[in-house]
Amino acid sequence: MDIDFKIDLDHGLHLEQYSPVQQKESPFETCWSLTKDLGSGSIRKIEPRPGFMIFIADYALKETMITSVASNESAVGFGFLLAGSGWAKAHTVPYWGAFREGKTSVFYYPDQNGTMKDMKNSRRRSISLLVEPELFNCLLKGSLDGIPKTFRTLLDGSNLMGGYNQDGWITSLMSQALESFFLCPFTGSTRLLLLESKAMELIALRLSQLMEGEKNQGPDPGLGALDIKKIHQAANRLCLDLENPPTLFELAASEGISHAKLNRGFHQVFGTTVFGYLRMLRLHKAKQLLEQGRLNVTETAMAVGYSSLSSFARAFFTQYGITPNQCMRKKAAIARKPA
Repeated sequence: MDIDFKIDLDHGLHLEQYSPVQQKESPFETCWSLTKDLGSGSIRKIEPRPGFMIFIADYALKETMITSVASNESAVGFGFLLAGSGWAKAHTVPYWGAFREGKTSVFYYPDQNGTMKDMKNSRRRSISLLVEPELFNCLLKGSLDGIPKTFRTLLDGSNLMGGYNQDGWITSLMSQALESFFLCPFTGSTRLLLLESKAMELIALRLSQLMEGEKNQGPDPGLGALDIKKIHQAANRLCLDLENPPTLFELAASEGISHAKLNRGFHQVFGTTVFGYLRMLRLHKAKQLLEQGRLNVTETAMAVGYSSLSSFARAFFTQYGITPNQCMRKKAAIARKPA
């Protein structure tokens, strides 16, 4: 599976001047280091086996960067964004979708042509896994038991000409596995084995999350392309005011869709209800505020729309596996650690 990157920039900057430097570090690992004019950090591509790729992005930008991804081959993708935000668009999809810190997605398109836009002065830390459908089926030994129904069509070959995208939120177990990609102390074959095993763990956790969402979803609502676009627009509107968000009926009316279809659509696209999605947005924003250390726990809870401190603490622990106070102490301890 071959994938090419093309880096371009806004404001008329010259591609040749700002292109990342490509380095082949081993037979299975390639690194693109950003030039100083563009920013700092790198994008790494690791190929544990033919048809299976791992991309590790860890960089900070001085300028807005547009990354075009081109491939003539299909792949099932698993994306995990630990830091950063921006916009992405698949070649076969007529609209742009926002990607946000703390989100994970499972996607498939007949080809991997697409575009991502990272904003100026932003930081990105992400892991992307791409697996050819034939290899994925082989890894499962041809058994689709325990695989989400909507996902099976990619593996049995019945949806290879269509598209698939399901968003969710990174859990505490996923976060633990993701950190291994940035902190791996090994080199050579031992590094390859560890990172492949962690990639498999992430895929298993994400499929389990999809299964849980499918159990709660009920019959497939059969959304069309316009409906899905409206769902994404509604999700973007929720982000604008976490403290005083629109009601379900106001949100549905703003997008010209029934509130019942809006809720069912959120289940299909994001794996949760509208208010479940809002809750995860609030908790993610709260985590950011706590890590910045500018507000205490009570102020943070109020800033994201929680009037009950105990409700906020319970929801935060359920989402991240630690209390708000532990989150603050953990970040403070990291900041005090000598370089």
